[in-house]
Amino acid sequence: MARAWLVIIPLLSGLPIIGQEEPVFRAETTLATVSFHVVRDRHYVDDLKPQDLALLEDGTPRNITFFEGGRSKQRTTAVDVALLFDISGSVIDEGLLDMTTWKSAFLTSLPNASLAVYGFDSSLKRFCLPTRDPGKLEAAFNSVLKTSKTGPKVIPDRITLSLPPKRKSNPNGGTWIFEAVIGTVNDMATWRGRSTRLIVIFSDGFPTTTSVPEDAAKVAGDAGVAIYPVALGHWRIVEKVREIAPLLNGNTGRPNEGAQRR
Repeated sequence: MARAWLVIIPLLSGLPIIGQEEPVFRAETTLATVSFHVVRDRHYVDDLKPQDLALLEDGTPRNITFFEGGRSKQRTTAVDVALLFDISGSVIDEGLLDMTTWKSAFLTSLPNASLAVYGFDSSLKRFCLPTRDPGKLEAAFNSVLKTSKTGPKVIPDRITLSLPPKRKSNPNGGTWIFEAVIGTVNDMATWRGRSTRLIVIFSDGFPTTTSVPEDAAKVAGDAGVAIYPVALGHWRIVEKVREIAPLLNGNTGRPNEGAQRR
Protein backbone atom coordinates (compact mmCIF):
# COMPACT_ATOMS: atom_id res chain seq x y z
CA MET A 1 0.00 0.00 0.00
CA ALA A 2 2.81 2.38 0.80
CA ARG A 3 4.35 1.81 -2.61
CA ALA A 4 0.98 2.35 -4.31
CA TRP A 5 0.51 5.71 -2.65
CA LEU A 6 3.95 6.79 -3.64
CA VAL A 7 2.96 6.27 -7.24
CA ILE A 8 -0.56 7.68 -7.08
CA ILE A 9 0.17 10.92 -5.19
CA PRO A 10 2.55 12.38 -7.79
CA LEU A 11 0.08 11.53 -10.49
CA LEU A 12 -2.84 13.23 -8.69
CA SER A 13 -0.81 16.30 -7.73
CA GLY A 14 -0.32 17.17 -11.37
CA LEU A 15 -4.00 17.00 -12.28
CA PRO A 16 -6.24 20.12 -12.17
CA ILE A 17 -9.09 20.01 -9.67
CA ILE A 18 -12.38 20.47 -11.49
CA GLY A 19 -14.33 23.57 -10.38
CA GLN A 20 -11.49 25.23 -8.44
CA GLU A 21 -11.30 29.03 -8.87
CA GLU A 22 -8.10 30.96 -8.98
CA PRO A 23 -7.42 32.74 -5.68
CA VAL A 24 -8.24 36.45 -5.62
CA PHE A 25 -6.51 38.81 -3.23
CA ARG A 26 -8.04 42.21 -2.48
CA ALA A 27 -6.32 45.17 -0.85
CA GLU A 28 -7.65 48.55 0.21
CA THR A 29 -5.93 51.75 1.26
CA THR A 30 -7.36 54.74 3.09
CA LEU A 31 -5.87 58.19 2.72
CA ALA A 32 -5.62 59.93 6.08
CA THR A 33 -6.44 63.63 5.80
CA VAL A 34 -5.40 66.05 8.53
CA SER A 35 -7.01 69.48 8.87
CA PHE A 36 -4.91 72.18 10.52
CA HIS A 37 -4.25 75.90 10.56
CA VAL A 38 -1.21 78.02 11.35
CA VAL A 39 -1.31 81.32 13.23
CA ARG A 40 1.45 83.91 13.18
CA ASP A 41 1.12 87.18 15.11
CA ARG A 42 -2.60 86.43 15.69
CA HIS A 43 -3.28 86.09 11.95
CA TYR A 44 -3.92 82.95 9.94
CA VAL A 45 -1.14 81.98 7.53
CA ASP A 46 -2.77 81.06 4.21
CA ASP A 47 0.21 80.89 1.86
CA LEU A 48 1.86 77.72 3.16
CA LYS A 49 3.51 75.28 0.75
CA PRO A 50 4.24 71.56 1.24
CA GLN A 51 7.94 72.31 1.59
CA ASP A 52 7.10 74.47 4.62
CA LEU A 53 5.90 71.41 6.54
CA ALA A 54 7.47 68.33 8.08
CA LEU A 55 5.21 65.26 8.32
CA LEU A 56 6.28 62.68 10.91
CA GLU A 57 4.75 59.34 11.82
CA ASP A 58 6.13 57.97 15.09
CA GLY A 59 9.12 60.21 14.51
CA THR A 60 9.74 58.93 10.98
CA PRO A 61 9.50 61.45 8.09
CA ARG A 62 6.73 60.73 5.59
CA ASN A 63 5.92 62.15 2.19
CA ILE A 64 2.87 64.40 1.82
CA THR A 65 0.53 62.79 -0.71
CA PHE A 66 -1.46 65.95 -1.39
CA PHE A 67 -1.69 69.42 0.07
CA GLU A 68 -4.48 71.91 -0.49
CA GLY A 69 -6.21 74.84 1.15
CA GLY A 70 -5.33 78.43 1.90
CA ARG A 71 -4.62 80.31 -1.32
CA SER A 72 -4.38 77.10 -3.32
CA LYS A 73 -6.76 77.26 -6.26
CA GLN A 74 -6.86 73.51 -6.80
CA ARG A 75 -9.01 71.44 -4.50
CA THR A 76 -9.76 67.76 -4.87
CA THR A 77 -11.50 67.27 -1.53
CA ALA A 78 -15.04 68.60 -1.25
CA VAL A 79 -15.75 71.03 1.60
CA ASP A 80 -19.08 71.02 3.43
CA VAL A 81 -19.78 73.84 5.90
CA ALA A 82 -22.59 73.69 8.45
CA LEU A 83 -23.73 77.20 9.38
CA LEU A 84 -25.17 76.90 12.89
CA PHE A 85 -27.17 79.97 13.95
CA ASP A 86 -28.18 80.80 17.50
CA ILE A 87 -31.86 81.79 17.21
CA SER A 88 -32.50 82.07 20.95
CA GLY A 89 -34.07 85.18 22.41
CA SER A 90 -30.79 86.72 23.58
CA VAL A 91 -29.60 86.85 19.96
CA ILE A 92 -32.84 87.52 18.09
CA ASP A 93 -34.10 90.22 20.46
CA GLU A 94 -30.83 92.11 20.03
CA GLY A 95 -31.09 91.91 16.22
CA LEU A 96 -27.68 90.30 15.86
CA LEU A 97 -28.38 88.14 12.80
CA ASP A 98 -28.41 89.43 9.23
CA MET A 99 -28.97 86.34 7.10
CA THR A 100 -28.33 88.10 3.77
CA THR A 101 -24.89 89.12 4.96
CA TRP A 102 -23.92 85.63 6.03
CA LYS A 103 -25.07 84.00 2.80
CA SER A 104 -23.36 86.42 0.43
CA ALA A 105 -20.15 86.45 2.46
CA PHE A 106 -19.78 82.68 2.55
CA LEU A 107 -20.75 82.00 -1.03
CA THR A 108 -18.25 84.61 -2.22
CA SER A 109 -15.35 83.61 0.01
CA LEU A 110 -15.79 79.85 -0.35
CA PRO A 111 -16.35 79.13 -4.04
CA ASN A 112 -15.70 75.39 -3.65
CA ALA A 113 -17.79 74.82 -0.53
CA SER A 114 -21.35 73.64 -0.07
CA LEU A 115 -23.39 75.12 2.76
CA ALA A 116 -25.83 73.50 5.17
CA VAL A 117 -28.02 75.69 7.39
CA TYR A 118 -29.03 74.91 10.99
CA GLY A 119 -30.65 76.94 13.75
CA PHE A 120 -30.96 76.29 17.47
CA ASP A 121 -32.39 77.51 20.74
CA SER A 122 -33.40 74.69 23.11
CA SER A 123 -34.00 72.55 20.01
CA LEU A 124 -32.08 72.02 16.77
CA LYS A 125 -33.49 72.49 13.28
CA ARG A 126 -31.91 71.66 9.91
CA PHE A 127 -33.07 73.97 7.14
CA CYS A 128 -31.04 72.45 4.32
CA LEU A 129 -28.35 69.87 3.61
CA PRO A 130 -25.05 70.94 1.97
CA THR A 131 -25.76 72.75 -1.28
CA ARG A 132 -24.76 75.67 -3.46
CA ASP A 133 -28.19 75.96 -5.02
CA PRO A 134 -29.16 79.65 -4.62
CA GLY A 135 -32.86 78.82 -4.39
CA LYS A 136 -32.43 76.27 -1.62
CA LEU A 137 -30.12 78.56 0.34
CA GLU A 138 -32.47 81.51 -0.03
CA ALA A 139 -35.37 79.45 1.31
CA ALA A 140 -33.23 78.17 4.19
CA PHE A 141 -32.04 81.63 5.20
CA ASN A 142 -35.54 83.06 4.92
CA SER A 143 -36.79 80.32 7.22
CA VAL A 144 -34.18 80.70 9.96
CA LEU A 145 -35.63 83.98 11.25
CA LYS A 146 -38.94 84.00 9.34
CA THR A 147 -38.17 87.57 8.31
CA SER A 148 -39.38 87.34 4.72
CA LYS A 149 -43.15 87.18 4.18
CA THR A 150 -42.99 86.71 0.42
CA GLY A 151 -39.80 84.75 -0.28
CA PRO A 152 -39.52 80.95 -0.44
CA LYS A 153 -39.35 79.00 2.81
CA VAL A 154 -38.81 75.44 3.97
CA ILE A 155 -40.16 73.33 6.79
CA PRO A 156 -37.07 72.39 8.82
CA ASP A 157 -36.21 68.93 10.04
CA ARG A 158 -36.11 68.74 13.83
CA ILE A 159 -33.15 67.02 15.45
CA THR A 160 -33.47 65.75 19.00
CA LEU A 161 -31.05 67.23 21.53
CA SER A 162 -29.96 65.68 24.80
CA LEU A 163 -27.80 66.82 27.67
CA PRO A 164 -24.35 65.27 28.12
CA PRO A 165 -23.96 63.06 31.22
CA LYS A 166 -24.25 64.90 34.55
CA ARG A 167 -25.28 68.18 32.85
CA LYS A 168 -28.40 70.13 33.74
CA SER A 169 -30.55 72.73 32.02
CA ASN A 170 -32.09 75.95 33.25
CA PRO A 171 -35.87 75.58 32.92
CA ASN A 172 -36.12 79.33 32.27
CA GLY A 173 -33.48 79.38 29.51
CA GLY A 174 -33.49 78.27 25.92
CA THR A 175 -29.91 78.33 24.62
CA TRP A 176 -28.43 74.86 24.26
CA ILE A 177 -25.20 75.87 22.53
CA PHE A 178 -22.97 72.87 23.15
CA GLU A 179 -25.80 70.38 22.77
CA ALA A 180 -26.61 71.96 19.38
CA VAL A 181 -23.01 71.53 18.28
CA ILE A 182 -23.09 67.87 19.32
CA GLY A 183 -26.41 67.37 17.53
CA THR A 184 -25.06 68.98 14.37
CA VAL A 185 -21.91 66.85 14.41
CA ASN A 186 -23.99 63.69 14.78
CA ASP A 187 -26.30 64.78 11.97
CA MET A 188 -23.31 65.49 9.70
CA ALA A 189 -22.33 61.84 10.09
CA THR A 190 -25.43 60.99 8.05
CA TRP A 191 -24.39 63.18 5.11
CA ARG A 192 -23.50 61.31 1.96
CA GLY A 193 -20.07 61.27 0.41
CA ARG A 194 -16.63 62.09 1.74
CA SER A 195 -15.63 65.67 2.41
CA THR A 196 -13.80 68.03 4.71
CA ARG A 197 -16.48 69.08 7.19
CA LEU A 198 -16.61 71.99 9.55
CA ILE A 199 -19.10 74.01 11.60
CA VAL A 200 -19.27 77.79 11.84
CA ILE A 201 -21.42 78.69 14.83
CA PHE A 202 -22.90 82.17 15.28
CA SER A 203 -23.86 82.91 18.89
CA ASP A 204 -23.47 85.38 21.73
CA GLY A 205 -21.88 82.53 23.67
CA PHE A 206 -24.25 82.42 26.64
CA PRO A 207 -25.55 78.88 27.27
CA THR A 208 -28.42 78.06 29.61
CA THR A 209 -27.17 74.59 30.55
CA THR A 210 -24.26 73.47 32.67
CA SER A 211 -22.52 71.90 29.67
CA VAL A 212 -19.01 73.11 28.88
CA PRO A 213 -17.13 73.58 25.58
CA GLU A 214 -15.15 70.39 26.19
CA ASP A 215 -18.36 68.35 25.94
CA ALA A 216 -18.85 69.46 22.34
CA ALA A 217 -15.13 69.54 21.48
CA LYS A 218 -14.73 65.86 22.38
CA VAL A 219 -17.54 64.77 20.04
CA ALA A 220 -16.39 67.05 17.22
CA GLY A 221 -12.78 65.97 17.60
CA ASP A 222 -13.65 62.29 17.43
CA ALA A 223 -15.66 62.95 14.26
CA GLY A 224 -12.92 65.06 12.65
CA VAL A 225 -15.17 68.12 12.42
CA ALA A 226 -13.54 71.51 13.00
CA ILE A 227 -15.56 74.20 14.80
CA TYR A 228 -15.16 77.94 14.19
CA PRO A 229 -17.10 80.21 16.58
CA VAL A 230 -18.24 83.71 15.61
CA ALA A 231 -19.11 85.87 18.62
CA LEU A 232 -22.18 88.03 18.00
CA GLY A 233 -22.83 91.33 19.75
CA HIS A 234 -19.40 91.56 21.36
CA TRP A 235 -19.49 95.35 21.70
CA ARG A 236 -22.91 95.20 23.39
CA ILE A 237 -21.57 92.67 25.86
CA VAL A 238 -18.64 94.96 26.59
CA GLU A 239 -21.02 97.87 27.27
CA LYS A 240 -23.08 95.76 29.68
CA VAL A 241 -19.93 94.72 31.51
CA ARG A 242 -19.02 98.37 31.92
CA GLU A 243 -22.47 99.08 33.34
CA ILE A 244 -22.08 96.49 36.07
CA ALA A 245 -18.43 97.30 36.76
CA PRO A 246 -19.31 99.08 40.04
CA LEU A 247 -20.95 95.89 41.27
CA LEU A 248 -17.75 93.99 40.61
CA ASN A 249 -15.87 96.54 42.70
CA GLY A 250 -17.94 95.92 45.82
CA ASN A 251 -21.02 98.09 45.29
CA THR A 252 -23.91 95.97 46.60
CA GLY A 253 -26.72 98.46 46.19
CA ARG A 254 -29.05 96.53 43.83
CA PRO A 255 -30.78 93.24 44.61
CA ASN A 256 -30.24 91.69 41.14
CA GLU A 257 -26.50 92.33 41.07
CA GLY A 258 -25.66 88.62 41.43
CA ALA A 259 -27.54 87.72 38.26
CA GLN A 260 -25.98 90.59 36.34
CA ARG A 261 -22.49 89.57 37.42
CA ARG A 262 -23.11 86.05 36.19
